[in-house]
This record gives sequence, C-alpha cells and structure tokens, in this order.
Amino acid sequence: MNSDNRPAIQFVPDPDKNSSGLKRVLGFIKKKPTLSVILIALLIILGLWGFMSIKTNRTVRKYESTMAQQRDSLNTYHLKNNVRIFTWAVRSELTRGNMEQVEQFFVNYLQTGRVVRVMLVDPNDGSIIISTNKKDLETKISDSAILSATSIVQVDMGTSYKFANPVMGLDKKLGIVVVEIEK
Repeated sequence: MNSDNRPAIQFVPDPDKNSSGLKRVLGFIKKKPTLSVILIALLIILGLWGFMSIKTNRTVRKYESTMAQQRDSLNTYHLKNNVRIFTWAVRSELTRGNMEQVEQFFVNYLQTGRVVRVMLVDPNDGSIIISTNKKDLETKISDSAILSATSIVQVDMGTSYKFANPVMGLDKKLGIVVVEIEK
C-alpha cells in the first residue's frame, strides 16, 4: 500500500506480448518453412556476393597499382634508350665539328612528340652551347648530377623528366646532351 492508502500498482509483463525476437523468428520458421529457407538462402547469397565484391575490388586496385608502376618503369626505360640513341647521332656530328647538323638534329628531335627541350652543355664550364629554347643559350647549368654524369642520368622535374647523357670523344667529354621530356 502507498502512503495515501491506495493499493500499489504492479506491472506484470505479458509473456506472449513481450516475447523475444528469436522466439518470433522461430515461430515464423515453424509456420512457413519453405519461405524461411528461401529467405535464409537469399541472405547467404547476398552476403557472399558482398564479400566477393569487396575482395575483387581490392584485388583490382592492387593490380592496377602494380601495372601503373610497371608501365611507368617501362616508359622511363624506353625514354632513356631513346635519348641514348639520339646522343649517338649527336656524337657522330660533334666529332666532325658539324654544329649546324647537331642543331638540326635538336630541332627535328623536338618535333617527335613529348620532347620539351633539347640542349648541348659544355662539360668544362656548364654553359649551354646549343638549345631548342634560345633563352637558354649562354646560361649555365648548375646541377652537379648533370655535369658529373658518366652515363645517362634521369632527373624527375615533377611534370617532366630531364635526361642527361655525356657525349664522349676518344679522350675527353665533348659535351652533355640534356633532353627534357613530358611525363
């Protein structure tokens, strides 16, 4: 009894009304077993499909990344070989002292596609002797990696690559061919 002489109200839950969700699911399965099997199979299939989709997407991203790295590596390799072969042509004209032909090679090479600039650098003082960009003439290269190159050197410039390849004579370095190529 309460303090004001009224009987206390007690809440007694109805066992049928407040049954757990598991009991309701089990009751549904007992009433409709065929539909229950179909729904469970559908849930399993959807779960497997979702799992496989996630796994496939991860695998595709991994292989796309690997392929991009291999493509970039091959692209760089071919660009290096292209510059190396171009340097051989320049070497043959430099040994003959034919600077006009070297300049003509540079202009023609510039038209091959992604080539941005071609320069011939004096190995003694780093000054640019011939360039496809006339603003570069008589300026000096200060990059020690380019000036001290004994074989082809690649410098990543962000949006382009610079390849520097020394032109060797019989007893000395005749020059350094520097080619800038877009990525």
